[in-house]
Amino acid sequence: MPTRLGTVLSVGSICFTASCASIVTGSEDRVKISSLPPGARYETNTGLKGTTPAEIVVADETTLQVRCSMAGYQDASATLEPEMSLWFLGNVLLAGINPFVGLGGVVIDLGFDNWLTHDDELVIELMKLSAPVAAAPAQP
Repeated sequence: MPTRLGTVLSVGSICFTASCASIVTGSEDRVKISSLPPGARYETNTGLKGTTPAEIVVADETTLQVRCSMAGYQDASATLEPEMSLWFLGNVLLAGINPFVGLGGVVIDLGFDNWLTHDDELVIELMKLSAPVAAAPAQP
């Protein structure tokens, strides 16, 4: 025979454990862009430009592409793919224990596209250009 306390605890557990990724990470990530050496100009496929190091905001579902350039160095680029959030994975695992709670979180996270996330930092290494080789003196 269900009790009122049992009902309250069940509803409470849904409110506090479902949709972990939506609650904890939201729909955007902060990503630090760094370069070796620092001070390179960067441009992203999302239209952002600046100088490293910098912190940018990226939508969870966006594949971030960054190109860096600096005088005396070869241009370099890197891609940061979104990955499944461990918070979302927690909801999936919770569904195995309590399907009502876990599946609720899965549905909410998927519905709001909050199941993906990015690494916190993207480091791009630029290679120094070699000095031009001087031409040999002409032979008489």
